[in-house]
Amino acid sequence: MEPASIFVLQTSSIELAESHPSLRHLFVRSVGRIPPDPTHRAVRDVGMNEFILQFVADGKGWYRQDGRKHPLPVGTCLFIPPNAPHAYGADRDDPWFNYWAHFRGEDAHRYMNLLGLDAQNWLLNVRPDNLVRDCLEKLLTAYSGKHTEITMMQAANHLLQLFARLRALQAESTDPSLQLSGPIARSISYMEEHVEKRLSIDDFARIASLSRARYHQLFKAQTGETPIDYFIQLKARRASELLLSTNYTVENIALSLGFSNSFYFSRVFKKHFGQPPSRFRK
Repeated sequence: MEPASIFVLQTSSIELAESHPSLRHLFVRSVGRIPPDPTHRAVRDVGMNEFILQFVADGKGWYRQDGRKHPLPVGTCLFIPPNAPHAYGADRDDPWFNYWAHFRGEDAHRYMNLLGLDAQNWLLNVRPDNLVRDCLEKLLTAYSGKHTEITMMQAANHLLQLFARLRALQAESTDPSLQLSGPIARSISYMEEHVEKRLSIDDFARIASLSRARYHQLFKAQTGETPIDYFIQLKARRASELLLSTNYTVENIALSLGFSNSFYFSRVFKKHFGQPPSRFRK
């Protein structure tokens, strides 16, 4: 069993994130992993000024909302909205092994709405899922060292990947025809591993072992994006990391990520980050 881990951003890092052109939309303030402990609990009568995520990887837990206590079996994902009074904890007989994260940002509510969550509906039943757990482990890894602009952007990206996986699991549970998340997940992993290449939807469909049309349909249903838009978003995020962590020219970064020219790359980058790459670097 993995040991307990807790990582929290310092005030200076939070201030950087809140004014950052990308991170201000969504960033992770703290993340942790709690092994089974029957005494683990939290009670907050006035809530917190951010979203709280709890994922039950094993065992059982509970939470209290509007004075009522509800069970949290293995595989459930709890999202507590900002400023909501609440309590949660481990089951005494079968205490949970859980992951948690606190996150903020201008777009945080929009992502919660996409998942069908609001001030009254806090819970997703997603069953034990290795990809959900992998996303949370990657969050922990991103914050296990020094908290820099790069690591905060990596953590935000892992949180977005978690949201995409949860959305895919929702689609599977409501439509039997969408139970092909394995191929879609495999194609996304391929995108992440080959973000520097020029790839087409035909390449992704081949990795997923699906027809082009079926692959496009499933990908859009499970992620909310087209395959090419998703791949370009990965390229843009990778470009932002390179702009902040290297001295490569904008042209070299564009070419290294498979863009045909720096002008097209700049248009794509501005679409995702609200400003051209040269200004983003400053």
